Amino acid sequence: METLRQRVAELEEEARGLRGLVETQAGQLEELGRRVAQLVREAQQRGEPEPVVGDDQPSVWRPPRRRHGLPDAGVVTLEEQPDEEHAFGPATPLVAEWRALRQRDETAGSRVDRAMAGARRWELEIAMLHDFRLTLPPETEPMDEARRTDHLRWRLEALAEARVELAGARRVRLLRRILTLDLWWK
Repeated sequence: METLRQRVAELEEEARGLRGLVETQAGQLEELGRRVAQLVREAQQRGEPEPVVGDDQPSVWRPPRRRHGLPDAGVVTLEEQPDEEHAFGPATPLVAEWRALRQRDETAGSRVDRAMAGARRWELEIAMLHDFRLTLPPETEPMDEARRTDHLRWRLEALAEARVELAGARRVRLLRRILTLDLWWK
């Protein structure tokens, strides 16, 4: 019995050490994600092209494991969950913005505002799927590469349609402004 107690104590000590190592690595990974995001922003400011979906470049950030009782790592839910900052890492602000856009009243604002919100939502979903390898509702399990590719493809198509809608809404607004001498612009 004493041998078993000693072995359990050794295993508990080993588990504590591994948890510390995992936390350290998670912090380092988060810092690396921030640095990469900063480099991408700087490259965009210089006018360099963004990576295209389907590049052979591996994603830097991968969803970590989550605590028992929480959705699988990398699976976004419609409701906010505890420890999301850890689970989604550098994608946490994107997830929060995406949720806000989903909860927004579809009839609020002008046609241009609604079209801009729709396009932004598709952009966020594409970034979360491609750049951060997250899984979006209604999916509840992490996606394999084939399903992720399918989801990206149809979201890219939806984004193209949303951008066409946005351009049309802007043209209608401009025409209305011209015809009404800018007296009615919404």
